[in-house]
Amino acid sequence: MDEDDEGFPRVTRYMLEQVFEVKAGEFETHYTAVITVIGDAPLAALQHALKSLNYEAPRYQTLQGASSGIWRKRSRHRLPHYGAGLIVFSEQSNLGLYLFAEEVDRYREAGISPLLVRPRTQRFTNAAKKMLARYQSYCPIVYLDESTSADIAEGSDCFIGTVMTAVEAILLPGVYPGMICIDTADIACVHANSDLHVLVLPANRINELVATLESVGTAAHSGALAALYGPHGLKLREIQSVIESARRCVQEDATFLQSAIADEKRSAYTLYLVSSVGSSFDTR
Repeated sequence: MDEDDEGFPRVTRYMLEQVFEVKAGEFETHYTAVITVIGDAPLAALQHALKSLNYEAPRYQTLQGASSGIWRKRSRHRLPHYGAGLIVFSEQSNLGLYLFAEEVDRYREAGISPLLVRPRTQRFTNAAKKMLARYQSYCPIVYLDESTSADIAEGSDCFIGTVMTAVEAILLPGVYPGMICIDTADIACVHANSDLHVLVLPANRINELVATLESVGTAAHSGALAALYGPHGLKLREIQSVIESARRCVQEDATFLQSAIADEKRSAYTLYLVSSVGSSFDTR
């Protein structure tokens, strides 16, 4: 089935192109992450938002990682093998569900375990699950915490805010340069074929973030990811204080992943707590 067939929504892919220095003076370029959008709008706004994540060293203070990264529109390019991937509906249609099932198959053929950013309605979310079940396939769904969803504006801004939240919470920790880095494959340990729950905790100061974590109840029976973003100059002791507080929100026998990214274009802090649904973080 071709997404260009009359009546079918557009399928657009954005890929992260990163340049790595493999040895002194020798560089390699790889695509490491992909976002698939099923629907026609608002692509220009999303492309602009992704452009804000483009970088060259030393935007991201790093102990390791790629020297540059650019999000490019690559709808016809083959999917990167064993990369990270998100699938998003920008509009809801029955025809789009068929394209979704085909896209999930493409991801899996490339060795990617895709995640679906939750559509606007639970009814359509259930329809997407049923479509995959017909093909004996599965794709975990990313749910934003209710408090996070309430903070995101309506309309196209809601779409962009939801996608970018999922990108920062799940995609970037596995592919961007960071003070503490994890691998894309590690993130799969968190969901292990179950849906994901994302809680976003913003703060102007690191001590405010630590204090906020005290209001988060213990959860995440199987696994969790704590992804911290902060300004350039983010110190290892600050990271440690946040991660230790986040670790107390997770049961002792749970898998706990941590990531920290320092960005010169940030002035405040954001912590993303990602857990499997059924063991999601609850605020008191």
